[in-house]
Amino acid sequence: MKEANDMKNIVFANCDIKDLEKILVEGLLPASVTGNNNWDDDNRAENANDKVYMFKPKTIINNFIEYGLARLTIESTSELEISEIEEFDHHENLYTEVTADKILAKDIVAVTLPRFLEKRIKKEYPKIALNNKIVYKNCILKGYFKDGNQRNFACDALNYFAGIKLNISEYGYCREFEKGGKHIATINQLVYID
Repeated sequence: MKEANDMKNIVFANCDIKDLEKILVEGLLPASVTGNNNWDDDNRAENANDKVYMFKPKTIINNFIEYGLARLTIESTSELEISEIEEFDHHENLYTEVTADKILAKDIVAVTLPRFLEKRIKKEYPKIALNNKIVYKNCILKGYFKDGNQRNFACDALNYFAGIKLNISEYGYCREFEKGGKHIATINQLVYID
């Protein structure tokens, strides 16, 4: 690994909204400290669990909801290292992976959440909503429908997804269901309009 000192030390990380309140107090800590592993046993990459993983986008894709709905903007005072992404990792061309031993709470300068979920987040997570680091932004969603077609949804069409589950661990996270429980669409990408 090489040091990322040549990079501008603004990086991003996604986290589960249910962990956000604690992260804004304690900072980002590695899984070896928190015991928090949101991955099914066979789906986690061969990453060390004593590091915090962040990203620097290489494309317009600036958010990775498979890691959580909240996007943290980090201006790090910690030493950052560039991590090599495995060849088979589908993120290889999307971002540079960056690691640190930990990220202090003061280094998290903003938390971006989808504007179309603002009212719901304020209702369900009132303590988070009061934090002055929270920023709601418009976004574009890409999703798959039951017919297998991928579609983009602009900001004005997002009410369709207003009922999605917000936590990674909940069945239905980033999915929308018809009445009666039949799956109709899955969000696979949420890009913030910065």
